Amino acid sequence: MRTSILSSWQRSRSLGLSPDQADLPFRDDFDRDARIVRAAVPVLDRLQARFAGSRMNISVADASGTVLLRRFGEASLARSLPAFQRVPGFVFAERVAGTNGIGLALAERQLIRVHGAEHFAERSQRSACRALPAAIRSAVVSRACCASAIRAAPKTRSWRSRYARRPRPSSGGC
Repeated sequence: MRTSILSSWQRSRSLGLSPDQADLPFRDDFDRDARIVRAAVPVLDRLQARFAGSRMNISVADASGTVLLRRFGEASLARSLPAFQRVPGFVFAERVAGTNGIGLALAERQLIRVHGAEHFAERSQRSACRALPAAIRSAVVSRACCASAIRAAPKTRSWRSRYARRPRPSSGGC
């Protein structure tokens, strides 16, 4: 097991989390018109077009791990996923969700990939995720952009290469 995944599992266990924990915290009080949301919409729209027809779920979360936006490569995917994987407002911070792409990217402050059983929670173990932390005009991680698939998709490699190498701190993009 990779060091970042192992360390995250250890932190998850020390926090008293359980792999069979089904619920995630949900916040409906986040600002749907915040600057980060407005800036991320065109970026997610472009990514959604790029992944059209694929079983991809692309999301942006704030520094607390709250998912602010989601886009889907395949419209039917949004209808078939459980609420925590399709509805903005669920919190994926490592301290409440265990090892997952968004939470680990925010905790480790680096590009992260989490595949299948590497997810701490059983609810996410059918997914593969790549998450990229980003900052707004500072070195402080202020959000994460995550692309996940029900089955790992080869296109995620090119997504990571394109967006991980070109951080855009002032544009609000992933």
